[in-house]
Amino acid sequence: MEAAENFRICQRLRALGLRPTTARVHVMRVLEQVSAPTAAESVFRTLILQSLSISFGTVYRALGDMTAVGLLQSKPIAGRNGVRAGYSLLPEKGMAISGSRHLACGGYAGVADPAQGAKNWHAEH
Repeated sequence: MEAAENFRICQRLRALGLRPTTARVHVMRVLEQVSAPTAAESVFRTLILQSLSISFGTVYRALGDMTAVGLLQSKPIAGRNGVRAGYSLLPEKGMAISGSRHLACGGYAGVADPAQGAKNWHAEH
């Protein structure tokens, strides 16, 4: 299962023009396991606890690279030491998010009425 996950992550990184480095793959795996935006420090601590030899700077650069190509979303999150950037994975194009209420189709993103159905909504837009 781990090999299949790594292959999928590598393919997604390559599709966005990023080289699938060990750091980027591990950072993505951490972000896939969390449900809320996560600070770079938390990603770093998780990787260290997994006995991965990685620096905070490497984690931070990987997060920045993946945010720049649209793989991650960064938004402010409050913490004990003030506001920090929280990172979360964005869905791949064509995948529904947030209970199928928001659709990302090709280069267009919009909000669909669930009662109307995605097929009818797509035909109208």
